[in-house]
Amino acid sequence: MSSFLKFFQRLRKYKSTQLGLFVFLIAIAAIGVVPTYLRGRWLWSDDPIPVDNIDRLRQLRETGIDLPGWETVDANPVQMGGRKWIFQQMQANDRDQTAYLLLRPQVDAKDQPQVEWTDVDGWQQWKTDSRQSLQFDVSAPTVHARYYRAWQPAETFAIAQWYAFANGGGHASPSQWFWRDRQAQLQGDRVGWVAVSLMVPIEPLDDLENYTTEVKELAQTVQTALQEQVFAGKP
Repeated sequence: MSSFLKFFQRLRKYKSTQLGLFVFLIAIAAIGVVPTYLRGRWLWSDDPIPVDNIDRLRQLRETGIDLPGWETVDANPVQMGGRKWIFQQMQANDRDQTAYLLLRPQVDAKDQPQVEWTDVDGWQQWKTDSRQSLQFDVSAPTVHARYYRAWQPAETFAIAQWYAFANGGGHASPSQWFWRDRQAQLQGDRVGWVAVSLMVPIEPLDDLENYTTEVKELAQTVQTALQEQVFAGKP
């Protein structure tokens, strides 16, 4: 019995060593992939899989989107961080409410989300606080947006920012798109994306929580419009 126990212990130690080696190799692989992505170099960039509806994504930079219950008062392209966005000023049809929308869509198969939120903050040069997460659903999965208050001397905004994904849902973090897109590529597909920065004017330095419901409802409208007008179906 003693010999059997010793054998069993050696076997467990061997399996633990094998498991540890496996985890170590996975970690090495992840360390190799993620920094490559963050440097803007893809391991699969030589011949990327095409992105569905890429023509619609490119057109989005010129036209913006139509939102039910809102009129686009003005829409103009703007440059931020060397990237082209569309800036829309919108007016609610049934009340005295203005909102602003910045959209930066993917424009080719190698285009990847990186520092869009830094570009927006630098472009506006505003002060910010009350940073938190805003979650909302449009079918599934859930969208996880950045949500914060921003202000300049003459105006204050409630701001929600996220990347809308072609396969549903969205997230403020580029890494979430990276893993979704990598998984889709294993199936011969891609995950198109649009960077969204929604800005709703609020009372000067008012509590952000007073506007959360309103911002969430408008964010849901934007997400739905992108799914229907840009991402829906095959080209």
